[in-house]
Amino acid sequence: MAVGVFGGTFDPVHMGHLVLAETAADELGLDRVVFMPAGNPYLKAGTEVSAAEHRMAMVKAAIESNPRFEASTIELEDPGPSYTIESLGRLRTELPDDEQVYLLLGVDSVLEMPRWRCPEGIFDRAQVIAYPRGRMMDSVCQDFVSVLGRKAPVLEGPLLGISGTDIRRRVSRGQSVRYLVPDRVAEYIRRNRLYSSGAPKLPA
Repeated sequence: MAVGVFGGTFDPVHMGHLVLAETAADELGLDRVVFMPAGNPYLKAGTEVSAAEHRMAMVKAAIESNPRFEASTIELEDPGPSYTIESLGRLRTELPDDEQVYLLLGVDSVLEMPRWRCPEGIFDRAQVIAYPRGRMMDSVCQDFVSVLGRKAPVLEGPLLGISGTDIRRRVSRGQSVRYLVPDRVAEYIRRNRLYSSGAPKLPA
């Protein structure tokens, strides 16, 4: 058995995330992919992030139709900063001892791992898999990313140039996000007036 762990702010979750997760499931032979929205992303301190409840609701709406996808509230249950090493530890207690864990990270995140809490321990608890992130691939090997003396294989698959930043900007300008996010996510954004002036905020 093998599980992929896909963390991020998912503000909002978009088609690029879903294509990546599906590609990882196929390429790595994963039985399931767990989307793990960050509760309090400490590396984004000072950056406005939508309330955790909104981000989790959008993830659930986006993955509902895919039986291999599921959402985890592990990082939302702790009011403190979200640390990947601790999240993997909590997740491991819920998994069979022989289940292989793959951690899906963008190439840029892999290269930033020396700044993370106990990065060596992350490699010990999971097989880190890097996925392409635009021009970041120009400066690394096409087969793997090397960091901390460890290698993270690069996932082969389609690269969609979709970003949460662009989606939020488009919504704020009243522009369409059709085909950038699933229809149910677009409806959730519209219904809750996210990313627009006067949008209601829930406690993070």
